[in-house]
Amino acid sequence: VLFVVAVDGLFAILVHDFPRLFIKDYATKTKYYNAEHFPFKTYKWERGFYESIRIRVWKDLLPAKMGMDKTQIEHKDDLAYLDMFLIESCRAETMHLLSSVFGFCVILLFPIKYLFMISLPVAIVNFVMQILPVMVQRYTRPKLLVLRKRQMLKRVMEQKTQDQMQA
Repeated sequence: VLFVVAVDGLFAILVHDFPRLFIKDYATKTKYYNAEHFPFKTYKWERGFYESIRIRVWKDLLPAKMGMDKTQIEHKDDLAYLDMFLIESCRAETMHLLSSVFGFCVILLFPIKYLFMISLPVAIVNFVMQILPVMVQRYTRPKLLVLRKRQMLKRVMEQKTQDQMQA
């Protein structure tokens, strides 16, 4: 059982670090992580689903290891910070989705006699544990987009005020 968990963990590490190791300038390739476009756009029907499973109640109970610290959201006036937070949210979603799928590869590593006893249960638990953070990312991202839009409007209004005072 420990070996299965170790192999599953190895897959998770590979999925997480593969892009950083093999894609040149991965950190700067943010064009792939646009929170307002497919596949990262959250749709209206999702909101109802997340509310029906009471995600607001349990989302903070999940362990969080984001590249950005969610407790720093107090910097909500910093537009650059919000942009980076949104990008990191998309990256986290990608990593968790890939980990959830690749977790089933553990089934291929063991004899079929261990399928129902070890491999499949570990793969299913991994899938659930990886999908929960994806749901939290998709639930939270629209709120961050609204916050970002408000900050952009605030900056535009401040700029207009400054322009009127200078004229």
